[in-house]
Amino acid sequence: TNTTVLDALNLGRVVYITNSAVISISGLHLRQGSAINGGAVWVGNGVLTMTGNWVYSNTATTNGGAVYNAGGEITLDDNDLRSNQATNGGAFYHAGGTSLLQNNILRGNTATNGGAIYNNATALTVRHNTLYANSATNGGGFYTTNGTPTLVNNIFANNTATTGHAVYGPLTSDYNDAYPAAGAYGGGAWPGDHSLAVDPRFVDAAGGDFHLQDNSPVIDRGDPTMTLFHDFEGDLRPSNQGFDMGADETPGCRARILREPGVIYGNVQLAIDHSIPGDVVQVTSDRECRGVHPFNTGSRIVSQTVHITHSLTLIGGYDSSFGSVISQTTLNPVAQGRAMLITDTAVVTVSNFLLTVTTAVSVIS
Repeated sequence: TNTTVLDALNLGRVVYITNSAVISISGLHLRQGSAINGGAVWVGNGVLTMTGNWVYSNTATTNGGAVYNAGGEITLDDNDLRSNQATNGGAFYHAGGTSLLQNNILRGNTATNGGAIYNNATALTVRHNTLYANSATNGGGFYTTNGTPTLVNNIFANNTATTGHAVYGPLTSDYNDAYPAAGAYGGGAWPGDHSLAVDPRFVDAAGGDFHLQDNSPVIDRGDPTMTLFHDFEGDLRPSNQGFDMGADETPGCRARILREPGVIYGNVQLAIDHSIPGDVVQVTSDRECRGVHPFNTGSRIVSQTVHITHSLTLIGGYDSSFGSVISQTTLNPVAQGRAMLITDTAVVTVSNFLLTVTTAVSVIS
């Protein structure tokens, strides 16, 4: 694979965007930029989308070691921002405009304030990112001067700071994982009720592999109202029983409704929920359908991998392209409940499934 490198050789910044330009940057290495603000990329106005880039070894003497948004519309999706440095915002500085950061890996960046990200404006959304081993005096992962940013479904792991190694500033944020727990929040920052403080169990963070292990405690623990439906390598969100935190979504079985074959769902329950009575739902067998979710039967809350409340046909065993049935699809509640629940006098036909590692309680209290 050929690699295209834009290397400023520490003689100036790499990319400068203004005059309402509409720019897309993908698959590039942006390195060794140097500037007062925005060592690699400075956006004055216009629209910038960055996808699948490696942005590293850039320096800003003031703000935004890698990327600085002064007043444009920026989307960063599936980028690796590492080993950048600045006084404020080692990797990213939001000074104005609109910024959306999603599915990015931000690692090894350094600053005095905001080792990875610094917010000094409004209209900043940071969702489903993995921030690892960034460092600062205040806010090892994220620093904000106000309470306006949306900060959700991110992993902050092994960042360091004197105050607030994960998040610093007057912000309450929910559905994030900040590990370790001690000293994670500072400067008025506060975790919401659904936030975690657990080891996310990356496959090999030191080696740059930020996939989640199958036993990661952040799997299925993200905000269920999330509207981002892909991860950093294009896997569908949500998978299994919900959105995972961080840039990676651990894939499970996929499903589609035969009536709408062009719509692929990241888990079988989503397909069932979108089906109507009499539909045929097809499910792939290349990966297990794992985990459980709660369902209110009217008399109690029960847990299962799949619940069905109307008549349909459920066919497992399909290959990854839904071309033909080649095997069985495994429903695995991992000993946390039953594999399948059918209620409301539904008439259901089920074929080519293996139901395993099941425990359950009675549906009737």
